[in-house]
Amino acid sequence: MDLDFIAFDFDDNDHVLVADHSSSPTPPNNPWEHRHDDDSGDRPKFSRRLASATSGGAHDLAAKIQAITSPSASSSPAADPLPADNSRNNGSSSAKRRRDDNGGTETNLLDDFVIAKLEDANVPVWSEGKDYSEDPSRRLHEEIVDFAAYMRSTPDETRLRETVLHAVESIVRSVWRTAEVHTFGSFVTGLYLPHSDLDVTVHTGQTQSDGKRCVYRLADAFRRLGTQEFCNLETIAFARVPIIKVVHTLSGFQIDISFNQSSGFVTAKYINDKLTQVPALRWFVLVLKMFLYSREANEVFNGGLSSYTVITMVLGFLESHPLVKERVIRPEENLGVLLLEMLELYGDLFEMRKVAITDQGFIPRSRVPMSSQDATRVPLVVVDPTNPANVLTVGSREAVPILHSFFSSFTLLARAMAICKAKKRAPKTLLGLILQYDARVDRRRQQQIELSREIYGYGEDEEQGGKSKGYGSGAKSRSLRAKVEQKMRGGKSGGGGKGGQQGRGPPAPAGKPHGGKYAQRK
Repeated sequence: MDLDFIAFDFDDNDHVLVADHSSSPTPPNNPWEHRHDDDSGDRPKFSRRLASATSGGAHDLAAKIQAITSPSASSSPAADPLPADNSRNNGSSSAKRRRDDNGGTETNLLDDFVIAKLEDANVPVWSEGKDYSEDPSRRLHEEIVDFAAYMRSTPDETRLRETVLHAVESIVRSVWRTAEVHTFGSFVTGLYLPHSDLDVTVHTGQTQSDGKRCVYRLADAFRRLGTQEFCNLETIAFARVPIIKVVHTLSGFQIDISFNQSSGFVTAKYINDKLTQVPALRWFVLVLKMFLYSREANEVFNGGLSSYTVITMVLGFLESHPLVKERVIRPEENLGVLLLEMLELYGDLFEMRKVAITDQGFIPRSRVPMSSQDATRVPLVVVDPTNPANVLTVGSREAVPILHSFFSSFTLLARAMAICKAKKRAPKTLLGLILQYDARVDRRRQQQIELSREIYGYGEDEEQGGKSKGYGSGAKSRSLRAKVEQKMRGGKSGGGGKGGQQGRGPPAPAGKPHGGKYAQRK
């Protein structure tokens, strides 16, 4: 076995994805055959192959995770993996028996669906002009790497975000003259996608400032001073953390503004440390963030999963995987197989009613301190790595359908890989089957890059000496340039008001954040 890379062992005649672990007997009540929905549910029941080249790695994990819900394990201080729901899986059925009983009908229907998806797929932007391995597992790995590289922010995009932050600071300072504006979240960790929001916290300098009052005061300032520069103002004053949501009109960036929050800095440092320790984390998080975004499931406010939750789930999976823990494989060299296993684990096998997710693995849910109300209504429990008393998913009410989408994506992707292997046919894409990448994201991204170059003078010209050369001299986008120049001068759209600044003020030199205080990257 190649210890640096593992592949799904798809036989040419596979009609179902049947796990082959003849050298590693299946433990009783195997949780890898379990689903967290009832047998009477609507989802089709398809057997599948886990990476048999891992010498029973999946079953090793399955054997370990059954102990977590046993009476002796309930008091254990640490429990790595997930339990099975043994009440619904008596171990009497097998993938082979299901195939015989169904006469292959279910699998034929699935194959027809998957083949249609493969034929209808377009080559995604991150794969254009690329040559990929013929092995499906290796190809999926390579596509993940290319996707992350394509999504990486350009200097133009970074500068534009910093300019937007300067515009926010101008309005904040009109209310609190000595206030400090800082970013946290994905902009600081570098895990942001082109559509990602800007998370901002305002330190007002007042020890007794009330969050709700701050929301209303700043919202009033945005209405007075930023009516043309910002739009879609929304106040969420009665949330646990009161915030303002506002959109920067020209760039389209959404900004979420909170007040006097210090936890974001602790979280950002933790994530940056983990990105150094676990290089594969970055790839998995970017893929899953786009996965959730394309399904409108990336906002906790709307019941989705936050980026911090996704990071914790990825870490929990990697920390519980026996081959990763024992350093038999390197995650950064096996992204494809591990993504499939993660989708199956959380989408099909995870018993959320009994188990909580931590960055170190999995623990009994009963050990997580929650109010009786939260314990009843919160479907998925993910524990904050920097504050174990905080449950990240209290507002993630759509967790169950999200995890169901994990399973359906696993089924589609795994079966597509088997079909491509059997037919010896290269697909247009594998990752693109589950990432519904919207071309509008690309169009908006190009608009943002163009706007940044209008501000900093890029375009055909190159940066010289780390300084902006001023506006470009070309004739294109003159109307856009006029709008930008008006705002830079502090025209009607940015008027200052009492104690405030006029507009945004001059842009910072290219490549340097304003005051160096917005993005505290590594």
